[in-house]
This record gives sequence, C-alpha cells and structure tokens, in this order.
Amino acid sequence: MKTVFIAALVHAIVHLRPENPPAPPLGYVHTVNGVLPIAPPLHDPRFDAVLVLEPTEEGRVVPPVSTAPVEVRIYGGRAMPEIIAAAPAGQVTFRNDDRRPLTLSCPQAKDLFPSAPLPPASTLGMRPQSPGQFELRSFEYPHLRATLLVTPGAATRLAWSSYGQVGVAQLDVPEGTYKARLFFLHRYVAEQDVTVKAQGSEFVLHAVWPAAAASQAP
Repeated sequence: MKTVFIAALVHAIVHLRPENPPAPPLGYVHTVNGVLPIAPPLHDPRFDAVLVLEPTEEGRVVPPVSTAPVEVRIYGGRAMPEIIAAAPAGQVTFRNDDRRPLTLSCPQAKDLFPSAPLPPASTLGMRPQSPGQFELRSFEYPHLRATLLVTPGAATRLAWSSYGQVGVAQLDVPEGTYKARLFFLHRYVAEQDVTVKAQGSEFVLHAVWPAAAASQAP
C-alpha cells in the first residue's frame, strides 16, 4: 500500500551571526600590481550549509525535499559541494575532474568506498542506506574534506542575503513535530523544536559562526 503524504509549507529563517563580529573597516584601497594574477575567491561555507527537519516521532520517515540524484565534483583537491545532503538509498555520484587518480575513504564506514583509486574523468555511484554523518577523506589529498549527510528528514540548502547573515528556505513536510537543525562547517551548530501545522508554519533559527572560521570568509 502506497503512503500518501499531505505536505504543509514551512518557511525557515536562519540568522547566522559571527561569534566575535569584526570592527567595521575604515576604508578600502584598490591597486593593480601587474605581477600577481587575480586569485579566485575563498570558499564560502555558507553556501554549503544544510537545514534539516528531523521528525521527532520514532520510526517516522519524511520524504526528501528533492529526490534528484546528487553529483559531487572533485577538482583541485576539493569536493564540490563539501556538504553532501542525501536521503537514505538516494543516488550519490562522485566525479573525478582532476588530472590524477584519487582514493576516497571514510573512517566511520570502511566499506563505503572501494580500495581502488578513482581514475580521472570517471565516476563512482552509491546509494547510502543508513542515516548518519560520514566524513570523506583522500589519501592523495590530505587536505580534502567533505561530509556525506544522510538524514531521514527533509534537508535543503539556504538562500543567503547579500550580507550573508540571514538565510531563508522553504520546505514541504507533513504536519507534525520536528527538530530543526543547521549543519554548518561539518557539524550541527544549532537546533530547536518546531511544530508544523496543516496550514503551514514559520520559524526562526539562531546560529553562531565560530570566529576562527568566519575570518576565512570572502
């Protein structure tokens, strides 16, 4: 018998404030030295942040916001995205766009990846079955870090304001009680209980961006 979910619209607002706000700049200076090339901007971890709504009732499963396959591109010793949100048994594909083979591994699940390296221009597909947080590493790139976040609840990324301190998202989930959690910088940084009503709901979640990580943002 097929289960029918009656979804309610949830509007989420996330406030992400720095732990120690920097002093406002006195001014800006722009020069062109003609020697050093223009470097790409630093990676902004806000765009990898994932908002999760986990049902609090034991054994209850919420359909994911999107059932589309997830693709992870590995290039320049980085995984894009670094936070990989997937539903249990959802399709996740890793694509090696680098020029050298790389070997992926996971400390929490030794058999998650094959021991053979992934050749350049090739892909590796998987369907993780169990919910959890799985850290991804590479023997060839010790600095590569990514997290495969498999959750039985609904998960989505946020759209951030121009100043980057307010993120918004909309989710369609069945009526019930949930725990809203923000996964940021490879860990959960905030959570609160949320009640979703049949006519829809709205909630505000406050989170703190650690000062050491905030100083690396563009």
